[in-house]
Amino acid sequence: MKLKTNKISGKSLLKISILFGFILLIFLSAAFFRNQMAQKDLMVYSDSFADFVVKELEKEFLCVQSNIDSLAQIIIENVEEENIDEILKEQENALKRCIHLDGLAIAFKKNYLIKYPGLYSPYLRREEGKYVMLQISDIYDYTSDKAGVDWYQRPVKQRKSEWLGPIYGKAGGRKLFMYSVPLQINGEIIGVIAACYNLMEIYDILQNTGAGRIGFPYIVNKEGEFIAHPYNQNLNLKEVAIESNDNVLIELSNDIYSNTFNDDRYYHQNTVTKQYCWELIKNIDTSSLYMGISVNDNQIYGNPIYRNQKRKDIFVYSLVIYVLLLCLLYLIIFQAELFRNKLSVFVSFFSLISILEIMVITTFSVYYPVINISDEETQNIEFKKIKIIDKYKEQSKDSISSIVNRWNFSMILDKHGLVDYLTSYKEDITGKTKEIVKEVPTGVYLQTIKFKDSHSTDITGYVWQNYPLDWTDGRGIIFPDAEKSIIVLDDSTTIFNENGDVVNLFRWRFEVSIREPFNYIHYPLDRNDLWLRLWHKNFDKDIILVPDFSSYSLINPAFTPGLDAEIDLPGWIIEGSFFSFKEKEYNSSFGKEIYDIKHFFPELHFNIMLHRDFRDPLICKVIPLLVLLFMLYSILFIGGHTDGLNVVIGCSGLFFVAIFEHIHLRQSLNASGIIFLEYLYFITYLLLLLVTYCAMRNDIIIKVGSRDVSIINIAKLCFWPLFFFLILIVSCYTFY
Repeated sequence: MKLKTNKISGKSLLKISILFGFILLIFLSAAFFRNQMAQKDLMVYSDSFADFVVKELEKEFLCVQSNIDSLAQIIIENVEEENIDEILKEQENALKRCIHLDGLAIAFKKNYLIKYPGLYSPYLRREEGKYVMLQISDIYDYTSDKAGVDWYQRPVKQRKSEWLGPIYGKAGGRKLFMYSVPLQINGEIIGVIAACYNLMEIYDILQNTGAGRIGFPYIVNKEGEFIAHPYNQNLNLKEVAIESNDNVLIELSNDIYSNTFNDDRYYHQNTVTKQYCWELIKNIDTSSLYMGISVNDNQIYGNPIYRNQKRKDIFVYSLVIYVLLLCLLYLIIFQAELFRNKLSVFVSFFSLISILEIMVITTFSVYYPVINISDEETQNIEFKKIKIIDKYKEQSKDSISSIVNRWNFSMILDKHGLVDYLTSYKEDITGKTKEIVKEVPTGVYLQTIKFKDSHSTDITGYVWQNYPLDWTDGRGIIFPDAEKSIIVLDDSTTIFNENGDVVNLFRWRFEVSIREPFNYIHYPLDRNDLWLRLWHKNFDKDIILVPDFSSYSLINPAFTPGLDAEIDLPGWIIEGSFFSFKEKEYNSSFGKEIYDIKHFFPELHFNIMLHRDFRDPLICKVIPLLVLLFMLYSILFIGGHTDGLNVVIGCSGLFFVAIFEHIHLRQSLNASGIIFLEYLYFITYLLLLLVTYCAMRNDIIIKVGSRDVSIINIAKLCFWPLFFFLILIVSCYTFY
C-alpha cells in the first residue's frame, strides 16, 4: 500500500525557496560586510600609522638638515682664516651626531684655499669601526661638467640646499641619497657640503619606524626611483611595473609623478611578497620623497588567536549555509513534482554539496592554519594587547582592539617591538636581581636545513654577536636543544653599530642536529614551526640575546630574513622567518646561589614557519586510496549477481592493501595521536565492513527467496553520500 504524502503547492514552494534564499543572502551579506569593516579598520589604522612613520622620517631628515646647515655656518666663519683643522673637527662631530649617515663630504671650488691649491674635498666615511678620510679630488674632478655629479653642480647652479638621489657615489662605490648645501660667502659659491646616506641605511631607518608591522614599506622620489627598497634599487617604480606587467603600479607611478593619489585604486598583487595588498602613499615634505606601504590584510605573521577565530567564523558561516542548502534541496526534490527518481537525485546533490563544504573547510584551514598556543602564551598576547590599547586612550577602544587583534605580539619584528618587550621585562624584574640586565645583539643566517626524520633536523649556518669594547662577561653562543653541535669562530672585527658606536663583531660557523616535537595531527594540511633556540655562553648571568636587526635588509617575515635563498626543504614550503622571545622558567640555579634561579627568563628563538606541500601526499596517499574506494564501489555491482563469499574475498584483498599503506604512513611520520589522513583509512575500513555485510545479507535474501528490498541497491545509493558526510564530520572535528 502506498503512503499518501501532502505535497506543497508550487506557490508555497516558491515562497519557501525565496525565504531560504533570503536567509542565505543575509548570511553571505553579513560575512561580506564583516570582512569589509575589518578591511576598513585596517586601512584607517594603516593610514594613521603611515602618518607616524612619515613624521619619524621627517625627524631624521630634519636632524641632518639642522646639523649640516650648522656645519655650513661654521665653515663659512672659519674658511677665510683657513682654519682647516677646526673645520675637519666639526665635520667629524657632525658625522658622529648624525648616526645614520654613511659619510660627509666638504668640497671646495678649484684654487679657493691658498693652503690647498687645486681641489680640496675631504670626505669622511664610516668603515669597519673607523672614520676613513678620502679626497674626492683624487678620484675625479667634481667641478667638471663632464663628471656629471649632481650633488655638487646642482646646488652651485641653483644656489639652494637640496635633497638628491639616488646618486652613484664614485668615491664610495655605492648608491647614495644626499643632502647638498652650497657654501656661500658674499654671494659667491665657494663649495658644497654633501651629507650621504647609504640607500640600505635609509631602508633600515624605514624598517626601524615599525612600518614592517603593517606591510612592506619603500621610499621613492618624484621620478619613481627607489630610495629605500630591498631589491629593486637600480630600477624605478614604472620599470618594475612594466617588468611585472602590473597596470596598477604603472598608474601609481604616474600619480606619484603628478602628485595625485587615490588610495582606493591601488589594490594589486605585490611584486615582492606575491600577496594582494593596498598601496598607501605619503609625502615626506622635508625631502621631496614619497613613502609607500603595501598593506596586506592576511599577513602570515598575524596573531594566532585572531587567525584561529577567523577560521572558526568562516566555519560557522559555511556550516549554516550548508544546512540551509540541504533543507532547500529537500524541499525542491521531495515536495515538488520535478524529478522521478527523487532519492537518487537527492543523494547526488547531497554528495556534491558535501564535497563543496569539505573544500571550503580544508581550503580555509590552509589559508588560516590551526596554530596551537599554550594558555601562558595566550595570556602574554592578551597582556601586551591591553598595553597597546592603553596607548590609544583618546580613540575608541573597540575599534583599536579590533585592529590590534591582528598583530602577533610574540614576534619581534622591529626595534619598537624589542624596546617594548625589554622595557616590560625589566619592569617585571626590578628588585628581583642584583645584576644589571645586559643585551647582546645576535644574528643568524642559515645555509642548509635537512630533515633526517620526522623529528630530527640538521642545520648549518652562521651566527654573530656585537659586543661593546669594554665587555668582560665572555663571548660565545650555545644551542641548548642540539643533540650535537660544532661551533667554530670564523671571524672577528671592529665595526660601527646602528647607534654609531664602535663595537666588536664576532662571527661563528655552526653545524647542529636538533630534535623538535613536530605536530602532524593535521597531515597533510599541516604546518609546523622549526626553531633555533639560542643561549649566551654565560647563560647563568643576566645576559639577554636580542635580534641584530641592523644586519638584515629585510626583517619582514614574508622575506625570510636569515635564510639562504637556495635552501630546499622537499615536501615543505617556507612561509617566513622571524625572531621571538619565549619566557623560560628554570628549576635549577646551575650551581649558583638559590636566589639567582631565573623565573620566566626570555630566550631568543629564531623561527621558521613551514607549511606542507600537500601535492606529494595527495598523489602518493590520497589518490591511491580513492582508487581503492572506487574499486570497492564496483564490488557492490558484482555483489548483486554473485555469492557473498566472492565479495568477502575481494574486500579482504582491498583491506590488506589499505592496512599496509596505513602502517607505512604511521611509520614514516612517527606521529603520536591520530592524524587527519588516518580518518580516511578508518572510513575505508568501515565501508569495507559495510559492503561485506551487505553482500552477505543480500546473498541470504536471494537464497531464501525473500521479496525484501535488495540491500545491495541501498548500499550503492548510500555509499558516496555516507563517505563524504563522514569526511565532512572528520574535517570539522579536526580543524575546528
